[in-house]
Amino acid sequence: MIRAALILPFLAWTDEKDFFPIKNGTKWVYDSAGQDLTVTVSGTAKVAEKECVVFKKEWTGGSSKEYYSVTDQGVFLHRLEADKTTEFPDNPVPRLKFGLKKGEFWEWKQDIQNGKYEHRGEEEIEVPAGKYKCWKVHVEASSGDMKYSVTRWFASGVGLVKEVMSRDGKDRVMELKRFEAAKE
Repeated sequence: MIRAALILPFLAWTDEKDFFPIKNGTKWVYDSAGQDLTVTVSGTAKVAEKECVVFKKEWTGGSSKEYYSVTDQGVFLHRLEADKTTEFPDNPVPRLKFGLKKGEFWEWKQDIQNGKYEHRGEEEIEVPAGKYKCWKVHVEASSGDMKYSVTRWFASGVGLVKEVMSRDGKDRVMELKRFEAAKE
């Protein structure tokens, strides 16, 4: 019986906020369709009086910014700056909910966009950066007539490790190649 207690999943003992690192200077490099995508935590900014952490994404020929808050309830997207700026000040997109168990759902709706999220439990995966024990989160979403799904794997202390977006029978896969924690 003692032996069983010793092999409980590591994830049960971690702080849920560790699944989305937000220290300034934290950096991820992903392989996305054979191209590097670099994501860096680049400070903070307010979106409708809400303090958010800025994630700058860069790839060959482009860049974008995403503004997130991390609360005791989860991780919320408040603004996306890409081709055009999209804000969700009164209804931020819940990318990751805390306190949920495998099989539990949450939803988000705004205008013509919506998503139904499911916490699919823990799963160990291997990506170019190594093996990680992750939370697996799946979303079925739509924006107008466009329907798509996204599955994301988050590892404690690292954050997003893998993402698979499926639309019209085609998958776009993004996998972590390198992670650099912010220097203390």
